[in-house]
Amino acid sequence: MPTVPTVLVINNNPDSQPGRYTQQLIARVKEAGLEVHEARTVDEVDAYATRLSACSESASSRVGLIISCGSPVVLTEPVDLRAHIAKTTAAMLHFPDVPVVGICYGMQLLALLYGGKLLEQRDAAHRGVWAELRKKEGVASRLLDGMASRFPQWASNFIFVDQLPGQFVATAIDSSDRFMAMEHVQDHVYGIQWHPEVINDRVGRRLLDRILSLVG
Repeated sequence: MPTVPTVLVINNNPDSQPGRYTQQLIARVKEAGLEVHEARTVDEVDAYATRLSACSESASSRVGLIISCGSPVVLTEPVDLRAHIAKTTAAMLHFPDVPVVGICYGMQLLALLYGGKLLEQRDAAHRGVWAELRKKEGVASRLLDGMASRFPQWASNFIFVDQLPGQFVATAIDSSDRFMAMEHVQDHVYGIQWHPEVINDRVGRRLLDRILSLVG
């Protein structure tokens, strides 16, 4: 293990619940032919890393990380934010050189871990809508390379990255110019403030498969 590229999904749903979006994401990863392992606690992250180390020294190099959403996580209500940060930190310490993509709440966690700041905007939230997003002009993006300048994606959040971490650039914004995607200028660390696992006839798998090509 693993004989094919594996995606380790860090599940950030409260109380170790499966989470609708997270399980949908895991199903999409499997549809792409990748192995997937889900971790809901730090202990599960540690146990998976230990099993890989016992398998071979190179096994961990074939793992990519997705830091999943935390619906219905609300940062200002009773949620053990430290536990979620601890899971993400543990995964990145065990697999320090692998690509990482944070989705929705996962982007917010990455922003906090790297020194960014968040802002709550309940009155101007994305309440489960197909948001019209646009790529940031003049900014090269490994993640969004080949995407149209404007594209719809399913967004459901009222917490936004207000200040980017150092060494990160914004690669997509919404109609209010809020950061909807970011990536590290050198390392393969990415964040998106939407749900690429939600697709329909208009929005296909292209962006999702781009993400999986980076982490898988």
